[in-house]
Amino acid sequence: MGVWLEKILDSIYPRLFLCVGCLSEINKGFICEDCLNDISFNECLDKKYFDDFDANYVCYYSGAIKNIIYNFKVHKNFYCGEYLGNILSDYIKKSNLKFDYLTYVPRDINKIKKEGFDQSRFLTKFLSKNLNVPFIKVVSCKGKNYDQKRMGSRDRSLNVKGKFFIEGKLDKLEDKSLLIIDDVATTYSTLNEVSKVIKKSSSKTKVSVLTIAKTLI
Repeated sequence: MGVWLEKILDSIYPRLFLCVGCLSEINKGFICEDCLNDISFNECLDKKYFDDFDANYVCYYSGAIKNIIYNFKVHKNFYCGEYLGNILSDYIKKSNLKFDYLTYVPRDINKIKKEGFDQSRFLTKFLSKNLNVPFIKVVSCKGKNYDQKRMGSRDRSLNVKGKFFIEGKLDKLEDKSLLIIDDVATTYSTLNEVSKVIKKSSSKTKVSVLTIAKTLI
């Protein structure tokens, strides 16, 4: 649809803007003031360091952001996805993150077949276009044994062990920097496993990760 046609349609049928957090009607934008104030952003640009990667996160997994991620991931609300893509992009610019390629933590193959949607892939493609940085698929997921929501750190690590494998050759990543996108980090067990698999195949690749949110544990 062309820009002018969109403007004409908007003048005839004004858009109804709904807050991505509480779905209340707002005048413009993505989020109401109350929901925005309910998000605990990582204002100090704090990060965590691991053997194979450094971990960045936009905010903490609490308040309104939980509803936004849920509505995007479960209900496929792409308006929520666009908002999440924007705050990821803003964080990258604010923290001056530098990288040569973008990739993502893939969703369980069985869940993709069942639901036909991979939220991290959507966000990574959004960022690739927004930031003009190449997007490549690096790993696939064979399928985790169990859902990790109620697992402890050790069980989570065992649950993802050997579940990720490299897609093709990684020659282009040698001596390059790679940013991995994911939605929520809890114990970082999945991101640890993905990073190890990448570093095993391409040891000179500098790996960083960025998640929308980090849990408080």
